[in-house]
Amino acid sequence: MVPEMERLELLAFQRPVDLIYKKEEDESRWALIKAVAPDVLVLTADHSYDASELEELEGIVGRIEVLPRQASVTTSERIRQMYMNLGERLGPKLAEVLPGLIDSIVHRG
Repeated sequence: MVPEMERLELLAFQRPVDLIYKKEEDESRWALIKAVAPDVLVLTADHSYDASELEELEGIVGRIEVLPRQASVTTSERIRQMYMNLGERLGPKLAEVLPGLIDSIVHRG
């Protein structure tokens, strides 16, 4: 929904953002975290790390703070809602147009 460069620009203009790091697919896990070794690593409450991964992270960072998610709707949820709404809006119009379109295609040949 939001192109990569646009997302990076949106992040760049946020006051608390000092550094933006785009992880490449072939980089090792937690490469940036290991390189920076931050005093505090902030995760959202819905992070996907299990207990052993959190323990490993605690060995790299000073401490881990878990905060509630700030956004009420994720990008994935917006995409899902868009597709659902699109289907509801297009369904009746397609029902009107498709029969005639199919008929014209079938009778052309």
